[in-house]
Amino acid sequence: MEKSKVYFTKDLTSDGLLKIYEALGRELKGNVAVKISTGEPGGHNFLNPKFIEPLVKKTKWDNC
Repeated sequence: MEKSKVYFTKDLTSDGLLKIYEALGRELKGNVAVKISTGEPGGHNFLNPKFIEPLVKKTKWDNC
């Protein structure tokens, strides 16, 4: 079984996530899972879901 690739960034912006997607060098088609740990509301590391919205929109119906 091929191991999954994991991408990291220190650019914690929506644009930073889009740059990771672009680093793949290909468009993802079909069902795409976006797995990001956003923490819990009130916690020190909570990420607002709006943070990943541009990435989800980019991968959603654009490539089906």
